[in-house]
Amino acid sequence: MTLESYESGRIIIKETHPAMSVYFIWCGSVYVNQKETDVRTDRVFDLTVNLLKPGDWFGERGVLYRTKHNVTVISRGYVELLVVRGKDFHEILANSVLDKTQAAIQYLSELPLVSAWPVHLLSSSPDFIYAKYFKYNSIVVQCSPNNRPDWIVAVKRGSCRIIIEFLEHAKEKDSFTLPIVPPSVCLVSANYKLRDNRRIVRRRYMQLNTVEPGECFGIQLIYNKPACRMSLMSRGSECVLVKRHFFIKNTNPDLLRLFRTESGYFPEKSQLVGAINEQNKWKLFKKQIIHELH
Repeated sequence: MTLESYESGRIIIKETHPAMSVYFIWCGSVYVNQKETDVRTDRVFDLTVNLLKPGDWFGERGVLYRTKHNVTVISRGYVELLVVRGKDFHEILANSVLDKTQAAIQYLSELPLVSAWPVHLLSSSPDFIYAKYFKYNSIVVQCSPNNRPDWIVAVKRGSCRIIIEFLEHAKEKDSFTLPIVPPSVCLVSANYKLRDNRRIVRRRYMQLNTVEPGECFGIQLIYNKPACRMSLMSRGSECVLVKRHFFIKNTNPDLLRLFRTESGYFPEKSQLVGAINEQNKWKLFKKQIIHELH
């Protein structure tokens, strides 16, 4: 066990490299990056999926199951890490992690939807499941039209938000009529960028839904591609994650039909854009009415 320090921008662990140690953050913070593909250009780039701070740790799954890292971790600034070598980790902490894995398997077996799936197979393949607490506003999983999530997520405690991101093209000025507002739509934020020809490109972030304890995210995406970039964002939650390809490999056609019926679906991009436009028009209408009354 050693204490190591890194300057800003240093790669600490690299995706696809063998896992040799587990790292506990003593001070500072690190970015967790994953490979992502741009849907418009097919260009592969690094996407930051998490920010880890003092008290967090990383690298444990690769060491525990003797696999390669599936993320790259880079120091955000000066950082000090307590480094536990693989052999020491197995002697000191491995049993505690494995007990947590067995508790996660037991939890899945009690969920009405997932219990129809052969959960017992995870006992002999524990590297395809893990449980973790995700801090408020940290990203649990992400996906896009070209990349479905690697993990299926079951929320055990707390809750998560499903956030949709997409680009919207609009004229600089729009006319409107009185709309019917869908009650489930919640606009989180929007960034604006002017372009030529009096066009505006808006990057939209919309909360599509919440995932509560006992509910799952990702089963809907087994048979449907996401319409746009989608993130599952924690509101302070303990989650159980199952590797997607292992889940599908052990799912028969009858189960697929059950999941399609019971897990619901995500709306198309045109429906999302239409819902946001209607909500914005409604807000503008109310603003004008209030202005006229004064």
